[in-house]
Amino acid sequence: MKTIYKGLFSFFLFSISSILVAQEKNSFFDSRHRVGFLVGYGTQNFGQLSLEVPYDYEITFFKAQYYYVLKKGQEISLELLAQPQFNLTQYRHIDFFSDKSNGFEVGLNIGALIRKNLNSSQMSIYAAISSGPHFVSGTPQRQVEGFVFSSNFMVGVNFRLNNHTFLDIRPSFRHISNLDFKKPNGGVNNLVLSGGVLVNL
Repeated sequence: MKTIYKGLFSFFLFSISSILVAQEKNSFFDSRHRVGFLVGYGTQNFGQLSLEVPYDYEITFFKAQYYYVLKKGQEISLELLAQPQFNLTQYRHIDFFSDKSNGFEVGLNIGALIRKNLNSSQMSIYAAISSGPHFVSGTPQRQVEGFVFSSNFMVGVNFRLNNHTFLDIRPSFRHISNLDFKKPNGGVNNLVLSGGVLVNL
């Protein structure tokens, strides 16, 4: 009987140790490569939060994401972020009475992200900036359609779902314009809320 108890106790200790080691090995900082997918919505007004601008430009985002860890410490990492994307848009001009038109965007953003690991690798918080070339099929009158740059300022939080997969929640601010290559170039701003998954490879 004592032998059985010793065996069960040893098995229990081994199981606990294996779980703890697995959690450590699957933290954000033990993988240099990550991939993810985000779906988001962008507008000029989120309830009481408003940009107070005289145009409508709504976006539904579909973003693939690739992360590469450039530098990592015990709790903080610096990462490179690439975001190819295809987005659906609805927009109308400054009178607010015209019907909305449908459009699309396609582009690539490249950025930098700083991440802080929290709660024994169960979650992390981050801030990021990114920019890149986009093609937009249609825009409000203040901004000519065609080639633009998309600049993004983001914060977010990741929650562990299992050993390799994390939930990704991200509010952000986005600005598009074309650096005055073509007029008009008034720019279009969006408040954005996105959600998706992140997987350590």
